[in-house]
Amino acid sequence: MLQTIFETPRLILKTSNESMARETLRFYQSNKVDFEATEPIYHPDFYTEHFQATMLKYERSEIRKGKMLRLWIFPREDPDRIIGTVSFHNIRHGSFCDCETGYKMDAAFRRKGYCKEALAFGMSLMFDSYHLHRITAIVLPENNASIQLLESLGYEKEGLLKQNVLLQGTWKSHYIFAYVRS
Repeated sequence: MLQTIFETPRLILKTSNESMARETLRFYQSNKVDFEATEPIYHPDFYTEHFQATMLKYERSEIRKGKMLRLWIFPREDPDRIIGTVSFHNIRHGSFCDCETGYKMDAAFRRKGYCKEALAFGMSLMFDSYHLHRITAIVLPENNASIQLLESLGYEKEGLLKQNVLLQGTWKSHYIFAYVRS
């Protein structure tokens, strides 16, 4: 099984574990307004510790199967506080060898390079441990910070996916970006 705790120069990255439910709930509650603006409508029980524990247990199962990897981001100076997450999902092997990525950061920790550090580390894991060839990300066209993050890591914009995701009851278009390992 894949290692569950990793360290980068400024961060501790942990895989999903249901014991993190309370802290995961705090992370989502403290960023509720920002996150909900760019997410599908959450399940009615989303903001409960039980729901978060169930999701973390499910993610752990998917990680064991090699279908996804979520890394919860903790600052080294406060190793019990979740400040973000990067995930790699829809992992495919065979003729594809690809996955999709997504990420979220606590508003108080944005624009400090933490997400870039965690995403770069996660990309290395996907290429070196999962032996993938390509990682894609979808981004709302108005999300300049996310576009800059992806471009700074070498992702290239491939096109526009028209009305591809239902967010808060409205179909939204997204740019698709990809990083292809050469």
